[in-house]
Amino acid sequence: MAYSILGWGEPLVEVRTEHLPEAMILDAQDNPGNLDFAAHSLVRDGSAGFSGDILNAANAAKHVLAGDSPRNLTGLITAVGDDACACSMQFIEWLERHGIDSNDVRRAGHSHMGAYFEGYRDELGSFPYARSGAAFESLTERQVSDAIRRHESNRVGLIITGITHARTKDRNRVADALERAKLQGVATFYAVNFRMSLWGARDDEARTNARIGFRAAAPYIDFCSLGKEEAEIILEREIHETSRSKREAAESVLEMGIRHGVALTGYPEAHMAFRSGKKVLSIERSAPKNELTGVNTTGAGDNLTGAFAALYLISKDISASFEEACRIAEMSTTVEGGIYHPPASEIEHSLSKVR
Repeated sequence: MAYSILGWGEPLVEVRTEHLPEAMILDAQDNPGNLDFAAHSLVRDGSAGFSGDILNAANAAKHVLAGDSPRNLTGLITAVGDDACACSMQFIEWLERHGIDSNDVRRAGHSHMGAYFEGYRDELGSFPYARSGAAFESLTERQVSDAIRRHESNRVGLIITGITHARTKDRNRVADALERAKLQGVATFYAVNFRMSLWGARDDEARTNARIGFRAAAPYIDFCSLGKEEAEIILEREIHETSRSKREAAESVLEMGIRHGVALTGYPEAHMAFRSGKKVLSIERSAPKNELTGVNTTGAGDNLTGAFAALYLISKDISASFEEACRIAEMSTTVEGGIYHPPASEIEHSLSKVR
């Protein structure tokens, strides 16, 4: 049997910290601080790349699936600009070079890709963005459902994130799309990734909207991953920095209707609460101490989600898939940016552990 992982979300142009001054230059009309224009210019001259949570996760899933069989497929369900947007054309070429299917990437006229600026974070890990009016805003829930149906001959997994949820024009339809995916037998993986500025103008409004959105989607999610701060928003309570408190938090999120498992991620440790028959079991994973210095954790959670989705789809072994996905995520912290290309030997090792 062939397997497919589809990532539904918004890829972004990634501008590194050292290029931030260039991103604040005047645009062609001498308008100050036009980040969209600057990001596209940086892509053209090779000073920026592509990233974003869904692209990081899809790339990780692709490495696992490709290591398992050349018949497996990883694709992206998204929208980018038309041929007038230089970075959108380069993005399609990037997908082709990296073996990610672009047949479900919609081209939107008179539009562009969003961008983010790596190096500055708020308390929930959010970066500065330039994404207003980006092509992804034109993607409809029906287009997503149609894309999923095109892959129904395979065993399919769907990855979605809280950023996707917040950026979808009609957020209420996200739960509808996930429900339809479940009816088609699709395994659904939801990385919470709350970016509060996307959920509301005020902090209290954003937290309420994010909480409501997640709880509406929960009954149609097989697995979700989230950080401690995100779990505190969902559960409306403090989570202490102890293994017991984090384990109980993962179990509480699981009880909201998640079908199989909840991963409470963090560095250097992560927890998975999952169902085994009528019991709820827990796993704790701590990164090796020799990997805890000098790391860049950008995209680590995304890589964990993508790797876990692919490993679980292949094996149905929650425990082994979680352990190996954590290991791949830990290795991703040794490179800059969110995109990680694990060596084939690393993927072969992980697949041997889950089979």
